[in-house]
Amino acid sequence: AVLMALLFGIIVAGYLYATVNDSVQVRTIVISGAKKTKRTVVVRELTFREKDQLPVKSLSDILERNRQNVFNLGLFSAVEVEPFIVGLELHIVIHVKERWYIFPIPKVKAEERNSYDLIRSFSQGDFHRVSYGLDLQWYNVTGRNETLTFFGQLGFSKRLRFRYSHPGIFGMQYTDLAFGASFINKNEIITRTEGSQALWDRLESTPLETSQSVFLQVKHRFSIYKNLVVSLDHSWKNFEDSLNVFNQQYLPGDELRTSYPAIVLAYSHDTRDWHSFPLKGRRYRLLFRHAGIP
Repeated sequence: AVLMALLFGIIVAGYLYATVNDSVQVRTIVISGAKKTKRTVVVRELTFREKDQLPVKSLSDILERNRQNVFNLGLFSAVEVEPFIVGLELHIVIHVKERWYIFPIPKVKAEERNSYDLIRSFSQGDFHRVSYGLDLQWYNVTGRNETLTFFGQLGFSKRLRFRYSHPGIFGMQYTDLAFGASFINKNEIITRTEGSQALWDRLESTPLETSQSVFLQVKHRFSIYKNLVVSLDHSWKNFEDSLNVFNQQYLPGDELRTSYPAIVLAYSHDTRDWHSFPLKGRRYRLLFRHAGIP
C-alpha cells in the first residue's frame, strides 16, 4: 500500500510539474493486449514516436486522435490510451483488445437483371439462375495487418476471386502492396432482346463467356491521412463462336477474344475521426482511370 501511494504521488507530482512547462517528452510507448498483432502495426498509426516532444495543453486531444487512428485499423474491438507523466517524461500505454480475424461468409445470389425478373422467375418456380458460394475474409494473417480474401461460387455462374494485401513491404514502412486475380465462367448470357424483353441463351457443356483479370496495386502513405494508390490490371474475355448463331451483331468484328490493360491513380486525404461511423472530419478522393491502349 505504501509503495502504491508513493508511485501515485510521483505520477501526480510529475503531472503538476509538467503543467507548468510547455511540453513533455515521450519516453516509452507500450502496447498492451496485442497477442497476435505486431507492435510496428500499432506504432505505424501514431503521429508521434519515442523522444518526440508533445505540448501539454493539447496532450489529451493528441492522445484521443491517436486512439482513433489505432481503432481505424479495424483490428481491435477496443482501444484505450493511458498516459503517465513523471517529471518531464511521458510514458504511454496503449491497451487494445483484438477481435476475430477469420470470417467465412456463405452467400446466395439470384443473378437476375432486376427485381421484376427475379419475382417473375421465382413465381414460376425457376431457380436455375441462383448462385451460391463462400466468401472467406482473413485479416491480420501473421500479425502484420495483412488481408487475404477468397471467394468461390458455383451454380448459375462459376466465379473464383482472391486478393492479398501486405502493408510495409520490403522494409518500407509507408509503402503497401496488394495483388489478386479473378475468374468467371458464364454458361448463359443475355444475347438479344425482343421488344422490351431480354432473351438469355446458353450452352449446356461450354461457357458462352469466360473472363479473367489480374491486378497489382502499390499504395504510398505520405502521412497517416494522405496516400496515393497506383493500380495496374489486365483483363481478358473469351466468347464462344456459338454467339454468332444467337445474334450475329453481338460481337463487333467477330472478335471472340479481347484483352485490355487499365491503370488507376487515386489520391486520398482522409481526416475522419472514426472510419466506420464518422462524426468529424472530411474525406477527399481524386480518381483517374484509363482502360485500353491509347
